[in-house]
Amino acid sequence: MRLLKKKNERLLSEAVVNIYKAPYSSLKRDAVEMYKARKSTDYSKLDTVALKLQGGPFNALFVDIMKYPEYIFDEESIDDYVFSFDRSVRVNDQLIYVINFKQLENLTEPLYKGQLFIDAENKILTSAIYSLNITDRDEAARLFVRKKPRNAKVWPTEVAYRVDYREKNGRWYYSYSNVLLEFKVNWDKKLFNSVYSMTCEMAVTDWEKILPAHFLNPRKESELLLY
Repeated sequence: MRLLKKKNERLLSEAVVNIYKAPYSSLKRDAVEMYKARKSTDYSKLDTVALKLQGGPFNALFVDIMKYPEYIFDEESIDDYVFSFDRSVRVNDQLIYVINFKQLENLTEPLYKGQLFIDAENKILTSAIYSLNITDRDEAARLFVRKKPRNAKVWPTEVAYRVDYREKNGRWYYSYSNVLLEFKVNWDKKLFNSVYSMTCEMAVTDWEKILPAHFLNPRKESELLLY
């Protein structure tokens, strides 16, 4: 995770984790185990603002819309979107359909707009890039800000996501995700606002299949398992 103010880095947090990924056909949620981590913080450049935002490694995992479709396309909200074909593209000699989606114009609640990239031959989602509608900044702020100073107003100015899937042995798996959150802090009795951006990304380097018993009782930290 990286926290920036005006393109100047304030905080950098990196980690290697074991992801115990439940099958896509299962209702069981994923689990994350810390393997090793490091953090770099420049306290001399940090402001006195104290915010509590929704975050952590699960943010990157929940972008996996094939595992967690309820966060974007659940049964109740699917009819709130308009889908349309864009021009097709070729990626690694594969024909990819590009599907645009956006919320209905008469809706004001914060939903999403973006593009779905689908393998034309196998009808498999290979990637998704989308962003949150933050027109109603107060409602958008309630989705992310859990704690803030009393003399400041905080709201997001950009919320964007990306998830990629990779094929291995004829099956497609979650392989990468990126979350970008930019927010503005408006202090009382101050002339200028502060703008911060936070980036959280996760990349899967390798994986292997494990038995359900191991999922409930993760192995020792010395073994790196990404499934």
